[in-house]
Amino acid sequence: MAGSRKDNRPANLAAKLCAVYAGGELRCETGSLGLIGAQMVGGEGIKERADFLGVAVRTGITLEDLATMENVYSPPIGALNEPISVAAQNALAAPRK
Repeated sequence: MAGSRKDNRPANLAAKLCAVYAGGELRCETGSLGLIGAQMVGGEGIKERADFLGVAVRTGITLEDLATMENVYSPPIGALNEPISVAAQNALAAPRK
């Protein structure tokens, strides 16, 4: 699978908080910016975002991938500007520490 994590590294190696958005935060590896976890709270729609982020972690998606992802816009269930994507864009635009 393209972009798939090929080893069994523990997910907490060199982790850092890399993005915060309304309702959650994203954690990534310091060097590769690969997504390794997320924390979120919310109501309607949170389960779908949690499912998506679980798959994103499993397949080795990076902040760059999240920042450029395409989303289906459906007013009853989805935001025009997906908060996860916007958070990744903001993290990439911020100065690196």
